[in-house]
Amino acid sequence: MRCAISQPTFLPWLGWFDILDQADQMVMLDTVQFDKRSWQQRNRIRSTDGLLMVSVPVLTRGRSTQSVREVEIADESFGNKFLRTVQANYAKAPYFEPVFEQLADLVPSLMAKGYLADLNEGLIALI
Repeated sequence: MRCAISQPTFLPWLGWFDILDQADQMVMLDTVQFDKRSWQQRNRIRSTDGLLMVSVPVLTRGRSTQSVREVEIADESFGNKFLRTVQANYAKAPYFEPVFEQLADLVPSLMAKGYLADLNEGLIALI
């Protein structure tokens, strides 16, 4: 049996899914310490102006030792902003409508949970 262990990053790179594809079991390691300079809360997407950094706003003040699982999203409106950003930059992509429909249905419920790990794991499951 092959087991892969990885942190739940925000919109993981394609290689992350290749690792998942080769594993029989996947463990989301969300008990590691959160690092606000990492891919745990941010990633780049393609935009009409080149690469655009998208960062999930999280609460960090006074929480320097929190684990990824404990990180709270600071602004619930990020979900709507994220959806508008995706729509503005990918609306002309093949298969946009059915994929965006699923994304738009899922993101509000993930944002309502209020935690970064829930958002990341939910997006990973959708992808």
